[in-house]
Amino acid sequence: MRFGLFQMPEHYPWDNMHVSWKRDMDDIVFVENLGFHEAWIGEHHTGYYENVPAPDIMIATVATMTKRILLGTGTMNLPYHSDPFLLAERMAFLDNIIEGRLIYGFGGGALPDDQKLFNLTREEIRPRINESIEVIRQLLTTREPVTWNGKFSKGENRKLMIGPYMGKAHFGMAGLTSLVTYDYCGKHGWDALSVHVVPPTYKDNKVVPSLRDQGMAMENAARAAGRDPVEARRNWKVVREVYVHPDGRKAALDEIRKGVNNSYFGYTTKLFGALMKQDSNEPEENIDLEYMADNVQWIVGNPQECVDAIHKVYEAVGGFGTLMINNRDWVQRDKKLRSLEMFARYVMPRVEGLEVGEPEQRYLGRDFPAPLPREHGGPGES
Repeated sequence: MRFGLFQMPEHYPWDNMHVSWKRDMDDIVFVENLGFHEAWIGEHHTGYYENVPAPDIMIATVATMTKRILLGTGTMNLPYHSDPFLLAERMAFLDNIIEGRLIYGFGGGALPDDQKLFNLTREEIRPRINESIEVIRQLLTTREPVTWNGKFSKGENRKLMIGPYMGKAHFGMAGLTSLVTYDYCGKHGWDALSVHVVPPTYKDNKVVPSLRDQGMAMENAARAAGRDPVEARRNWKVVREVYVHPDGRKAALDEIRKGVNNSYFGYTTKLFGALMKQDSNEPEENIDLEYMADNVQWIVGNPQECVDAIHKVYEAVGGFGTLMINNRDWVQRDKKLRSLEMFARYVMPRVEGLEVGEPEQRYLGRDFPAPLPREHGGPGES
């Protein structure tokens, strides 16, 4: 299993934007030093909670502050970019500038106000994605000029002056309300990212596919295309809310409660609350912090509780390759960094041997860590 940081990024509208951007970049430097493999940064244009409109510019900046961590656009939202050639060209140039550390992450954009800003209807989002992504794929993977005559854009004999670094792009896509994205990624061998509001499974909710549905779609599409379905799952990235606290689950939930109230109940549930319901008929008043932590299966508590929670999600969905921690401003920075450091020190060594297709955790060249002391949720001596 690999580990990453997902930055929507979400900040409170009353925060200082300049300070929040600097904090986002510092967080990526911090997790690189903890051994994280990648970090993704989102694109949004309205609402002020998610305040980065150009993740590629932030990536170009943070690349100068880091050495090895992969940096993904999470995502460049295709319906907002009218010319797929210009987007492919800019991404390829960035890939060269940062010497191959770019994950070319694409998506549709989920914020209704962003869609309204660009005069888009929900009905045209998917057709725009389908048209643009295929053009971009061809531009970045073929040596021949590309001609297309689409409904939303047209191009004749266009060829990139600068292709991907060393001739190969690392592609990824994020999906939410349909399985089309996961079919496409499975078919082409791309990474796929599943966002934090979707539970591993549903009891009776027809609003959106579960994580398990998304994983199966990738696997089946890979198999149908003659690709290895195990590799498809290894390319799958699952975003979860993660918060590690030395005193356990209750202490963790109590510490993030105020921040969650400002975040989820001030913003997220207004957009995606229906997606988190196990039953479509669940009353809105039931969707509280404990409900989300239990049913969307957040990874919260002391290190051992977090290890157990990761195994639970992993087994429920059938396995995945990368766990992405959703970066949050729910607590003061010292507490957030404490959580990330505890995750790296006490959780990662106990789950990084998980790999899809292996009957048990892989041996990584060292003995499995000794039991955690009681103070960190284990059975040993404190």
